[in-house]
Amino acid sequence: MKKLLFFMLGTCVLLLNGMAQKTSVPDLSMALKPGEKVPDITLNNLLNYKENTAKLSDFEGKLVILDFFATWCTSCVGALPHLDALQKQRNDVKILVVTSEPKEKVKAFFERNKLLKGLELTLVTEDTTCKQFFPHQLIPHEVWISGNRVLKAVTEAEYVTADKINEALAGKEISWVMKDDFFTFDHSKPLKPLLDKVTAAPGKSFYSGFTGYIHGPGFLKEGLITDSAAQTTRFYILNAPVLNMYYKAFKEERLGFLKSPAHRALLVKDTLQYLYDPAIHKYKREWQKKYAFCYESAWPIGTPEAVMREKLKHDIDHYFGLEGNIRNTSTGLKQFVLKETMISSKR
Repeated sequence: MKKLLFFMLGTCVLLLNGMAQKTSVPDLSMALKPGEKVPDITLNNLLNYKENTAKLSDFEGKLVILDFFATWCTSCVGALPHLDALQKQRNDVKILVVTSEPKEKVKAFFERNKLLKGLELTLVTEDTTCKQFFPHQLIPHEVWISGNRVLKAVTEAEYVTADKINEALAGKEISWVMKDDFFTFDHSKPLKPLLDKVTAAPGKSFYSGFTGYIHGPGFLKEGLITDSAAQTTRFYILNAPVLNMYYKAFKEERLGFLKSPAHRALLVKDTLQYLYDPAIHKYKREWQKKYAFCYESAWPIGTPEAVMREKLKHDIDHYFGLEGNIRNTSTGLKQFVLKETMISSKR
């Protein structure tokens, strides 16, 4: 019998801050995948358009971006001025803001919201069709459709930029991180077959190891799985940058070194692989895909979690050729210090 416990780190924060909002689980039977032809969908109850209805074929030859939003989603609303500015700069792109909310409610919301005054984006309201072909659980949700109605990509909002629009229009092969709210990742299956350079106890089922980014489970997840039949407990972390892994290893210290520069000292050559900098890495998901790792260790049932986290710290040091420790500064401030060493099992 297996017991599964996992935590989606940061999800509650995202929800509370409005950076991503959950919708109800839809039917997936009509869902389209990148590369598939998109039907000539009829778009009804339009705002900021010459007619009340339109078809996708009306925008033939243009890149169409469907931006799924809701009036209650603060990040969706906050992104609309940016989308409007992009639309006003381009004649080869049509951005359609899509919502299932009533037309009059949406119209009234735009009229009273100062941030949205003067926006000319076309809105599709009372939608029941688009969401069937492009189902989702989190918004904003961006759907990219080529001028000949082929689904090119499904992304998060950060991808809707002039650079990415140019890439899509240029016909380049798209290697972006696709948004998939329904990818099923089986947390009950061990990561061991995927791990690189597994450290295992001779003759026993206890091990630990790392692998790179894995598509599907999302980012910054961790959990414990107990298998009573095998008498083991697995501890895993999924798609987390190295600094986040150290943060989990030093969980009991309760140091906010991920957010507070005063509580960290990164004495390494390249800090950019440890800390996301939006001024340098424009697309966070691409940075995470490059610099995120997965970790798993297996233990006898009953092993204290503190022991697992101590082993995690040791494994990070050894695998990445690093040394992470907590020190007290001369001012009495506790600080996480990261140094590079000459030894790495990864390199």
